Amino acid sequence: GNGFQYDGLAGYRSWFANWPVLYPACIAAVMLVTKVNAYLASKILAMLIVGLLLILMRVCFRKDAWIYALCLTNIGFLDLCYYTWSEVPFILFLSGFGLVLARILKEDHPGVKWYVLLGIMGICSFLTRYFGICALLWKYYKKREKTDFHKAVCLGITSAVSGILSMGYLMMNKIMNGMASGVSRTMWWDDFQTLTDDLIQSLLTEFFNIFSLQIPEYMENFPYRIKVFAVLFIVILLMILIMKRCRHFSLQSVMITMAVTYYMVFIAIRYVSSMDTFYFRFFEPATFLLCIGVIGLILPDIKNGGKAYVLGGTVTVCVILSIWSVFDRGELTVQQPYYEAVTEQWEQAYVEIPQKSVIIFNDIDYRSSWYRPDVVDGTITPQDSKESVMKTYYGSEYLCIRRTFAEEMLSAGDYNKEIQDWLSQGLENGTEDQKFVVLPLR
Repeated sequence: GNGFQYDGLAGYRSWFANWPVLYPACIAAVMLVTKVNAYLASKILAMLIVGLLLILMRVCFRKDAWIYALCLTNIGFLDLCYYTWSEVPFILFLSGFGLVLARILKEDHPGVKWYVLLGIMGICSFLTRYFGICALLWKYYKKREKTDFHKAVCLGITSAVSGILSMGYLMMNKIMNGMASGVSRTMWWDDFQTLTDDLIQSLLTEFFNIFSLQIPEYMENFPYRIKVFAVLFIVILLMILIMKRCRHFSLQSVMITMAVTYYMVFIAIRYVSSMDTFYFRFFEPATFLLCIGVIGLILPDIKNGGKAYVLGGTVTVCVILSIWSVFDRGELTVQQPYYEAVTEQWEQAYVEIPQKSVIIFNDIDYRSSWYRPDVVDGTITPQDSKESVMKTYYGSEYLCIRRTFAEEMLSAGDYNKEIQDWLSQGLENGTEDQKFVVLPLR
């Protein structure tokens, strides 16, 4: 009920542009229906999306769906569900995009509804892929089959529509916010050696995550060259498997091509721009697609060769090892479930913070903003006056600052006299056992 606004629940009216709006809109819809807080709504939404992924697997793979559904036991995917991150719905839409694209490429005369569905998936994932069009045009050039040319044109139209809508969204952000992606994303130069070391470690971890195995600590301490060799060995084995068994324009080829493209593009972008470091959050969408493609390559041989017991034995071993891995790290306990542990921690952290507050120099876990979306972060500089602070944080009703921070600001003597008097009054009105100084803004 707060509109298309950033920090709308906190009382502010700034254009929501920092992130694409679909995931927050889904959380808001769950909040509206269930009447729960934003953080719990994000957990319920994650469960619903997992259910949709399972349904998608069932529709596409029928009796074999349970094997493909094992992709959801990837530790990286499970960790995504722990957090409130948009990669969970992104995986749903990206997988749907790949499956629909594979169907279009496979059929001679796909119906219009499939192109419409492809466009919807492309817009929802904010992603369009052009490799299918290029490949179809090349196939048409070689064989002169009109069906290939027709599909290439239809895919081109679909990509153009979804691409124009996506660019229109960014242009709208630019007009309303001043920046296409909502906030300034300045570039800084990383230590490329450290970044490369992290990439190798992350790729190795990603491999173990597939089998629900948390990478053993002794492997984390392996020499760098051994880790590089292990990653190259895995990549070469995958390349051999794909080159031998992957058929042109099959579902497997589409999913694997999308996954490899995703890996390459993300890694290249990360080396020239600033963002979070390499880890499961960014690699998991590509890994999910890759696993679906690889399963599709090896499953027919297992079934046709009467080696179902090999699959059953492999799955059993992986399940046993994964359970051992989780227990070994002490992460599976019924005494303190993850959600309850986190919410209890945040309840204690926010116990003194009134509704609609701004916390100056906030040092509470950044993830807790989903638990208390009525609270915003703020700062006070020596140049600020009491009037400018109240004007800046017009949406909040209270200003909160940790008592120790307020005392340090007063002892520094660098701040405006109005601010110092304001903080002094807050300290006097509070008690020694209070962690925060709470000041009214209205």
